[in-house]
Amino acid sequence: MRERSEYKCKCGCGLINIDERVIEIDNKVIEKVGFKPDINSACRCTKHNSDPKVGGSSTSSHLADDDRTCQAIDYSTPSSWRRGIITIALVELGIKRIGFADRFLHWDIDPQKPFPLIWLY
Repeated sequence: MRERSEYKCKCGCGLINIDERVIEIDNKVIEKVGFKPDINSACRCTKHNSDPKVGGSSTSSHLADDDRTCQAIDYSTPSSWRRGIITIALVELGIKRIGFADRFLHWDIDPQKPFPLIWLY
């Protein structure tokens, strides 16, 4: 299991407002794969999300504030083996939105977004 602080915004503001279901799924992924995938991104404040280096969209499932919870995690996936084993675990857990980039894997449970959907960045 992770410490709750591992889900906080990476800009240093300390924001942690994450959907409890995301934490539950993340912990189940850890159990299934047998290691703790590094989190590239979970909660993002509006300021951090709008940073050009982050590349977050205005409708990002990572966005969190007093009125909305983060509904997404990006895992670091430095190898195709990690991408594969994590993807299998996510699909087995019923995750229906997964995005792939060269070095990370995004998943979310955002009901406002179309699903099922798999995409490439």
